Amino acid sequence: SFLKENGFELSEEAADSLNGENFIDFMTAFIEKECSAFIAIAAENKTFVLSDKPVLIDPFPDVHYLMPITPNIAICFDWKDISKNRNGDFSFINDKGVDRINNLICNNANRWIVCHTTNKDNTIRFLEKQEEINE
Repeated sequence: SFLKENGFELSEEAADSLNGENFIDFMTAFIEKECSAFIAIAAENKTFVLSDKPVLIDPFPDVHYLMPITPNIAICFDWKDISKNRNGDFSFINDKGVDRINNLICNNANRWIVCHTTNKDNTIRFLEKQEEINE
């Protein structure tokens, strides 16, 4: 299976909860039932960094999962809430929000950080500051 091929093992309890269903199918059904999905677009002069561990959990109070998929676009998921149905919406992220997301992604990365050339200097400065803090 996909999980085993990538070094993941489900506990017996987790495997039982799938009732023999394919994990990808299970997660897709869960997201459709429990989450609202929407697109976040980076501010015009900013880009998201990408990494080997790109999914952020609870980066903002109204976003449960956020994952940049291009330098300018991130997919976001939040728990479904009838009063604020955001399914299919677009949100524009200001400069400060993009910087926060990028800092979180850099902190979250295991090994690789990929950034657009326009964001290279800011990313290097952030990483140098992190290195100083960790010394």
